Amino acid sequence: MNLETLDTRWAINRNKALASAGEAIIEARKLLDQLEKTYKAASMGELPKLDELVSVCHALGEAKNNILVGFIESSAVPQEKTGTLKPDGPTTIGWSSKKPPIVKTPLTIEKDHI
Repeated sequence: MNLETLDTRWAINRNKALASAGEAIIEARKLLDQLEKTYKAASMGELPKLDELVSVCHALGEAKNNILVGFIESSAVPQEKTGTLKPDGPTTIGWSSKKPPIVKTPLTIEKDHI
């Protein structure tokens, strides 16, 4: 697979994820409007139906999750672009199995320079 195909597919997937997040935002706005109507009616003395209130709140939580997932998926970089770790894990520059690396901090004094 060439880089151009990867970029095109990534852009298409990003747009799909953003569209999904946008749809979830619209759904959340509708649910918030429904909650507002319920609270206005409750302030006028009308008792809200508990099962409807619970289902609207649950749907609002799902919409929130869909918004977050859409934004995260839209910003994710495909695995082919980031590369993968070696099976042995990342390598540390200057590390050898015989001698550990010297980590210099402001409080470290090397014996060779004394």
